Amino acid sequence: MKDLLAADRYAQALFEIARLTHQDEAFEAELESFSAALEETPALETFFKNPRLSLEEKKKYLVKVYPKRNHEIFETLVNFFMILFKKNRFYLIHEITRHFCRIADEANGRSTAEIRTAVALDLPSEAAIVSRLERMAGTKITVKKEIDSTLIGGVVIKLKNKILDGSVRNRLHLLTQALTQIRSI
Repeated sequence: MKDLLAADRYAQALFEIARLTHQDEAFEAELESFSAALEETPALETFFKNPRLSLEEKKKYLVKVYPKRNHEIFETLVNFFMILFKKNRFYLIHEITRHFCRIADEANGRSTAEIRTAVALDLPSEAAIVSRLERMAGTKITVKKEIDSTLIGGVVIKLKNKILDGSVRNRLHLLTQALTQIRSI
């Protein structure tokens, strides 16, 4: 819990810097790509988390690895990562990225919905779900889709901190609970 609060504070601070420069979307994209690169290359993440390496060694490698597309963004992110190294908080980078994206979405009137289904949705069904979610949330919805064959059928939607479970598996579970209660009466 303490780590989540720290990650949220770091993300909020970075977002405020990004917002001041009017480049919050560019910061978000760079932070997401950096986090994804670390997840794809565990050896790189292990390297950066190594407490035996000096800050200068990490910075040298970071400067070589990190792309210099926008000098201001690059410099700010390198400085941000250096703070994480100094405070031994670099292990929070993925959580900071998630919090940053959430903060940016809220600030820009967007939300992300994770939609899990047993089979791929056709376009009209997906559009209907997104339209309804946008009305519920009052924001523009970006969809992350996932196929989950364990659902049997139906849909599970995660929007902000709510989970809407309309899966066949969940309905069978609820039916089993209801029947169990009836037998015990």
